[in-house]
Amino acid sequence: MRKIEVWQEPDGFWRWRYLDSEDGTDLLAAEVYERREEAIRGATLAYPGVATVVLARPRRPRGLIRKLAKLGAIVAVALWLPRFLFRAIRRIRKVTKFVSTTRKLAGIIKREPDEKTKGQR
Repeated sequence: MRKIEVWQEPDGFWRWRYLDSEDGTDLLAAEVYERREEAIRGATLAYPGVATVVLARPRRPRGLIRKLAKLGAIVAVALWLPRFLFRAIRRIRKVTKFVSTTRKLAGIIKREPDEKTKGQR
């Protein structure tokens, strides 16, 4: 089914779109119009013989907001994840260095005196 949808944008101008459900065509007019009649005339000149439907508000593509939200979440994770991993690796290195130093110190403190130094105390 072929049809033309005409609606008023939030800024007050009128637009139209040609839809063909058989082949999936969805063409938005590049031009905006000050009055509804001008938009209808422009649409019928471009697509004569196609039924025109005047909408109360613009038809938005389904799922656009959801797709944008998913994209935003992916971008946020992509920016956050490397920073998180870098900090975690840096903390692990600091802890490893601290543990290694503590073990060395504990080994020095617990070390028993050699036979040569036993009697010198």
